[in-house]
Amino acid sequence: SGKGDFAEGDDPPSWNEPYYHSPNLSSFNFKGEHAWYSPNLPEEEFPDAQIAAAGIERMKNLSSQPFFIAIGFHKPHLPFVFPPKYLDFYPNGSVLLPADPYPPKGMPDIAWSDFGEIRKYKDIVKLHIADGIGKDMPDKETLDLRRAYYAATTYTDAQIGKVLTALDNIGLSENTTVLLWGDHGWQLGEHGEWCKHTNFELAARAPLIVRSPIIPESHGQVCEALVEHVDIYPTLVDIAGFEVRFNFPF
Repeated sequence: SGKGDFAEGDDPPSWNEPYYHSPNLSSFNFKGEHAWYSPNLPEEEFPDAQIAAAGIERMKNLSSQPFFIAIGFHKPHLPFVFPPKYLDFYPNGSVLLPADPYPPKGMPDIAWSDFGEIRKYKDIVKLHIADGIGKDMPDKETLDLRRAYYAATTYTDAQIGKVLTALDNIGLSENTTVLLWGDHGWQLGEHGEWCKHTNFELAARAPLIVRSPIIPESHGQVCEALVEHVDIYPTLVDIAGFEVRFNFPF
């Protein structure tokens, strides 16, 4: 459910049921007008809430057999769009400006990104932010965007909570391995940077959490070794007790 592969569409050979796509997704991009927006609409009309509901329904239908299901949420991807109640978690004054809004000393120019992904939104274009190293957002917009990002993240966290609660209610939480991950980090004005297109620590790190009832001794443990997204497939296959293969016929 949710996000598909950018290059190959929904990658049909990899799935025996087609991806679910929220019917409201395109209407929630607001034609590039706003980098963040919080429309006063019922939560069930928001794309990620629809994805969560579809994923839960598929889990119920598959509960009598072994299954692998991938549920992908869009937020907090740009534009930061979320139901208004999630902004209440971050009232004005509770979110601060970045502690270090300056580019690193001695940084080579090639390490800098002009954060074009967020500059394309019309409300950001109106700010007339100059190109070049260290040209950052005004403070007001920085605070607004940081609050919006946190609210969008909390909105998605709530959808994850719905899925995990459903897994428990179906009676599968004690024999199902769950892996939570994101595809990259994000910069919100730290070092004067925005978005993901750098090798800075905040952009290169991503969440990766595994909870498996099959290996309870791992619960609450933190891996200090280097791990990568390429480790996800062999890890899940190994936990499930299958032979790890890499020579697929497609």
